[in-house]
Amino acid sequence: MTRPTIVLLPGLDGTGTLFRPILPELDMVARTMVVRYPADEPLGYGELLELVLDALPQDEPFYLLGESFSGPLAIRAAATRPQNLRGLILIATFARKPWPWVPAWIASLVRAPLFRVYPPFKALKALIGNRGNADLHGLTREALAQFHPATLARRAREVLRVNVSADLRKCAVPVLYLAGERDPLIGKHNAREISQLTAAFTLRSLPCSHLVLQSEPRAAAQAIADFMTQEQSGGHDGQ
Repeated sequence: MTRPTIVLLPGLDGTGTLFRPILPELDMVARTMVVRYPADEPLGYGELLELVLDALPQDEPFYLLGESFSGPLAIRAAATRPQNLRGLILIATFARKPWPWVPAWIASLVRAPLFRVYPPFKALKALIGNRGNADLHGLTREALAQFHPATLARRAREVLRVNVSADLRKCAVPVLYLAGERDPLIGKHNAREISQLTAAFTLRSLPCSHLVLQSEPRAAAQAIADFMTQEQSGGHDGQ
């Protein structure tokens, strides 16, 4: 039997570099394909969606994985009901602005100079958590060194304005959500909101911070493998 493909959409950095720890684990159960976003072009969700749709496999079964920033992109792509899409895998992400208490006008203040004054790798230390090792810190630095502050600012503004709840209701495939138990960035209410908008939803929480695939690659890959097995057998436990 042909192994399915997992199409991976990266987080805010957009480089795909941060998938490095999870790829060897996933390669044991599926073929993988990483979609990378232009580092020097400040593209919004609309432009990136066209790039994602063009990259999807046409003649083979596949699963679509959206990490953090790319969760809404994965949801919008799944809402178009691509042929051969078998499931949606969401990693520490959201369907709408993840911080409802933040006013919408804040987005207009997020500009490139902000990320020159406060380099984002400093903030990522908190997202890695106290258990993060030197390799993971180095990996985040490598990823964030590859793109421009204007690109990061545009993506941050998109996050502060996004709402793909209507698209999520159109998704016709099962959804797996992987969460970090100690995630300081994406609160548990985001997973609850997504669960209320999908017919077949499975939640798995892993003992880590925001970077789930990087902190717990083996456990995350096992959860994904279990999800694919359940999908193929037609059953989901919804936990």
